[in-house]
Amino acid sequence: MTGEPIDELITGFQDLGKELNDLALKDDSVYTHVGEILRTLKTHQKNITEQKTEAFGDAKERVAEVTEQFKHVLAALSACEEAGKRRVVQFLDRSERHRLGAAQTGQDIPAPPPALVGISVRESWDFEVINSGLLPTYYLTPDLKKIGAYLKAADPPAPIPGVQFFRKKILAVKAL
Repeated sequence: MTGEPIDELITGFQDLGKELNDLALKDDSVYTHVGEILRTLKTHQKNITEQKTEAFGDAKERVAEVTEQFKHVLAALSACEEAGKRRVVQFLDRSERHRLGAAQTGQDIPAPPPALVGISVRESWDFEVINSGLLPTYYLTPDLKKIGAYLKAADPPAPIPGVQFFRKKILAVKAL
């Protein structure tokens, strides 16, 4: 498989995919044929993944090392940037309150702070939940991880109001 152009591989796999979609699973022979196609696809996936891993060699480990080296520096820079942004926003808020106060008391209104080159300010809405018990149910999200963990632990699961449990088949394919 090494040396085959990627486009040819993709076309071949697309042809197999089209064949799978077009097949009518009516009898055991077609069922067996689909199984063979799936195993062929899985074998190709395995081979290509192995080739990719070999091609990368130690590069993946080196990328992880370099990423780790720079992670702390970038985290420190981001923390500094966030602190600076908070300080500027606090200053702008104080300045705006001061200007509004001056306007309400009839004093001379000071000029707004100058625009900073390369920095823009915009406003957007944000929120904080202060009492989740008062939230309409529309805004509540079920804890899917907890439901999934419960389902894995319970066989069969006891009913949970509002949840329907059902069985589904999962097909696993091994390479040739």
